[in-house]
Formats: sequence, structure tokens, C-alpha cells
Amino acid sequence: MIGMMSRPSFVNRNLIAGFVAWGTVLLALACCDARKQARVEAVLAPATVSVASARVADAPVILRTIGTAQSPAGITVRAQVGGMVADLPTPEGSNVQTGDVLARLDARPFEAALAEAEANLARSRALSDDARVLADRAREARESGAMNPREAEQNEAQARAASAQVEADEALLATARLNVAYCTITAPFPGRLGQFLVKPGSIVKANETDVVDLAQVDPIEVAFSIPEDRLAAVQAAQAAAPLRVQVDADSVPVVGEVTFIDNRVDPATGTVRLKARFDNRDRRLWPGQFLNVALTIGVEPHRVMVPESAVQPSQKGPAVFVVGADRTVTLHPVTVDRTQDGEAVITAGLNGTETVVTEGQLRLSPGSRVEVSAAGAPG
Repeated sequence: MIGMMSRPSFVNRNLIAGFVAWGTVLLALACCDARKQARVEAVLAPATVSVASARVADAPVILRTIGTAQSPAGITVRAQVGGMVADLPTPEGSNVQTGDVLARLDARPFEAALAEAEANLARSRALSDDARVLADRAREARESGAMNPREAEQNEAQARAASAQVEADEALLATARLNVAYCTITAPFPGRLGQFLVKPGSIVKANETDVVDLAQVDPIEVAFSIPEDRLAAVQAAQAAAPLRVQVDADSVPVVGEVTFIDNRVDPATGTVRLKARFDNRDRRLWPGQFLNVALTIGVEPHRVMVPESAVQPSQKGPAVFVVGADRTVTLHPVTVDRTQDGEAVITAGLNGTETVVTEGQLRLSPGSRVEVSAAGAPG
């Protein structure tokens, strides 16, 4: 009896184990289906993106490069006579005008030389006047036969020599006056002083000792280079109208005009050097400063433009996601001519009426539904 009862218990245990196994499998399948459903719902959920409106506008053709501000007139001032520095009346680093006194040298030796030259000239004039009187009398005596012609000729020669001495002394006097004037060193043009290279009491040599640097800063020039293949376009634009150049100084745009195009191409770099002149009354530009230069050489009308961030790489090249009326996106391959000021100039692929995605493209594929964020609504 006992042996007969043990068999059903064994069977019941097997059935129970089977039911448990099947239940585990069914539970696993249910969990797997739930995860798949969640993934499907996540894929089908609209992706949040930012968008902008394509626009049709006149697109300026701008060449961008790096330039350097430089002074149109920059010199190192030197003394034209030698002597001792007596005074530096203008502070270094000052803005000066033409004729402002930069330095004074000790003029006493030159003033003494001037006085001597004036005295020598007075003596020469007196001797010349006397020699002329004698020559006139000798000529009259020769005409009357009272004097040998040879003596009359000698008197005339002495008069001419005395007159030449007067001219020589006049030249020496002019030189002496110049030397006195050179003792006062003045600014030859408006500009800004650098650091003085001499001090009061220093001895300077004529045309050798540097006194101070002077640079013109208003107006100022910016030198830059362009590729040689854009030279023809630049020349054509300049023939039509003055070329506009813009530089950024402390994030403030400053506008000038091209004044110089070099007469040759640099064979080492394949570029052509240009210069533009800018009014610099507010001193925003400084000699030696590096600047971002934007040269406008024309305007292309009716070009399609989109934000640069809307253009993404694809298997077919640059492309843009366009949002349709049903809030789904399609991928439009585009041809980008250039980018400027944060916008891409499109030559093919868009007509300018589309709404394009500018952020969130990584979550998109053709046909995806999107939800436009409030910050990225079409502008």
C-alpha cells in the first residue's frame, strides 16, 4: 500500500515543475514583448527639435582673412645737429600735431656761430661796396685815358670777388640760422609719440642718435592679402565702386576702403597684398594689431540662405532636414556655395520657403515625426 502511494506523489511533483517552467517562459516572453513595445513607442514618439525658416535674400560676397594695422607714416625722429639735450617738453606717449616741440637742444654754440656769420656778412658787404666804388672810378678813368686799362680790369675783378664773398657769407648765415632752428626738434606730422630714447643732458650726434618714435594713427591702414585667384574679381569690383572693408576692433565693426592693390603676386604664398585706410579718431585700431578682415567684393541677388547649423553631412553629401506640414521630416540634399556670418548660401536643393531643422538632427531619419521646441520656432 505504501509503495503504491509514492508513485502519484512523484508524478505530481513533475507536473508542478513543468507548470512552473512554462510560467517562467511565458513571463519572460511577456517582459520581452513589453520592452519591445517600449522601444517601438520610444521610436515612434516625436523628436524635439529646433527649426528655422529658409529665406531668400541678397547675399554679399565676402573674402575673409587676417590683416595687420600699420601706420601710414611712422618714423624715428633724429636730431639734425649734434649737441646736448636741454629739454623734453612733450610727455612720451602723447598725441601731437605738426609743429609741436618734441625736444630742445642746447642752442648756445649755434647762436654764437650765428652771430659770427652775421658779423662776417656785414664785413663782406662793406668791403664789397668799397670795391664796387673803386671799380666804377677805375672804369671812368680808363674811359678818359687817365688809367691803364689793366688796372681798371683788376679793380673790376676785385669788386666781383667781394660780391661773391658776400653771397658766400649769406649762405653761411643761412646755415647758421638753420642750425639754430634744428636745436628745436618738432613733429613733422600729426601722430603719437613712443618712448623717448634720450634724456635731458644726453649728448646726441647729428643724424645718428634716435630721439623718439612717431607714428601716425589717424588715419590708419590695415594690410592684408587675398588669394591670387580672387584678384580679377577684386579688380572688377574696385572698377565699379570703392571696395568696402570691415574689421572688428573690440567686437565693434570699423569700416574703411581699399586704397592699394600690389602690382605683383607673392610667388612664395600665391597671394596679393592690399591696404585699406580707416578713420581712427577714437583710436580703436593700433599699429601692429592683428585684425579679422572682411572684404566685400559684390552682392549676389536672390540667394537661398539657411542657418549654417541646418546643413548636415549625409551619404549624398550636404543635406538639410525639412519639416513638412504633417510634422514629419524629409532629407533634402543641397549644394552649399559658401558660409558667411553663420549662414549657408544654398545654390540647389531648396527654394527658400522651407522650414529646416537646426538642432536635434542626430535623432532623425527620413519620415520621423518631430515636435518643435518653443525656443526653436520658425523665425
